[in-house]
Amino acid sequence: MKKILHILAQRPGMTGSGIFIQSLVREAHKKGYNQSVIYGTTPKSEDSKLIPLIPEELKFPVNFETEELPFPVVGMSDIMPYNNRTYSSMDNHSLQLWKSSFKKVLLKAVEEFKPDIVISHHLWLLTSYVKELFPNIRVVGVSHGTGLRQLTLAKQFSEYVKKGISKIDIILALNEYQKNEISKSYNIPKCKIKITGTGYNSSAFFPPLEKKRNKKARVIYAGKMSKAKGVEQLINSFNSLPFKKEEIELLMFSAGSGKEAEYLSKMVEDSSNIVNMGMVSNSELGEHFREADIFILPSLYEGVPLVILEALASGLKVITTDLPGLKSWVGEDINRSGIITYIDLPPLKNRDCIESGEKEFENRIKKALELSINGVIDNRKYNTENINKLVEKRSWEALFEKIETYF
Repeated sequence: MKKILHILAQRPGMTGSGIFIQSLVREAHKKGYNQSVIYGTTPKSEDSKLIPLIPEELKFPVNFETEELPFPVVGMSDIMPYNNRTYSSMDNHSLQLWKSSFKKVLLKAVEEFKPDIVISHHLWLLTSYVKELFPNIRVVGVSHGTGLRQLTLAKQFSEYVKKGISKIDIILALNEYQKNEISKSYNIPKCKIKITGTGYNSSAFFPPLEKKRNKKARVIYAGKMSKAKGVEQLINSFNSLPFKKEEIELLMFSAGSGKEAEYLSKMVEDSSNIVNMGMVSNSELGEHFREADIFILPSLYEGVPLVILEALASGLKVITTDLPGLKSWVGEDINRSGIITYIDLPPLKNRDCIESGEKEFENRIKKALELSINGVIDNRKYNTENINKLVEKRSWEALFEKIETYF
């Protein structure tokens, strides 16, 4: 079997790309691949436990918040569910410290593990650097969408990134829209970009055997505590709904760091029927999904919205913003079923900041919530059996089989 080296510049298991890498490791393990992993972390974190299927001697952490690398893990989003630094705040000195630390670990991992293939996440600095260091190793670059955003936010690195990414052997994209954006932004031939989408953990997310009616219509949000996720507008919209307190509730499974997350958390605390449950495991989140009625994702920008798949697989009615490429990725059959409602995005700047029309956006969220909650109260039914069959095709098992063809 070929030897796979997985690479992620962030902490594993904490974000969409972290869950993606965990899932690829799990599926490759089932098929008997030898695997190793490089990831960003801190000395006080226990991130090694988040990748239990890889032997400890084949895990190669890059430690931030140390004398050698004296700043927090650098995140692909401005707000991460842990303390982080942004790429846009980095100068050349920071970059050299960052590259030096990763280079040391990359050389050690390749020397000791001798991978046949590298799967590197995010079309950004580290993936570019990997191909620069190892031009003769086959590198598969996985796009999570946020690399496109960084090209605008951290322009000081964009030319360097584009040069390296253009040499990647194969790039995996979420959907047709993203494929076109990658080709245009990085000047890469479309033949090198393959659409694979994302997957979900079918052992954690599945429909309930019997759907029980809650005393309250229960809405769930799962994602970062961030304005870019539309959390501020969600809270305002939910608080303005024309229902009694005992009729509705919003459970948030969310975390974040910094002043923005603190501000949004205070908004939650000041709301009578909104509760933040914090971050939980996939299995716990799946249990909460099966006990809820509606899932909402009012995000302004999203790279890999696998949580939508997880919600659909769990039998939830879904409300989401009409993110670029999402409708085609979800598929016409699910779109026509009535199980998913799309909200028009407001005018944006820098991909994930509202430029105008914030109140109108809140009203659209409110209207979608009101209609869906009334559907719960009226016990409106959807043909979930057909939806389950459609979603099952998007499992991590099916996704990994597709990715294998590019090894």
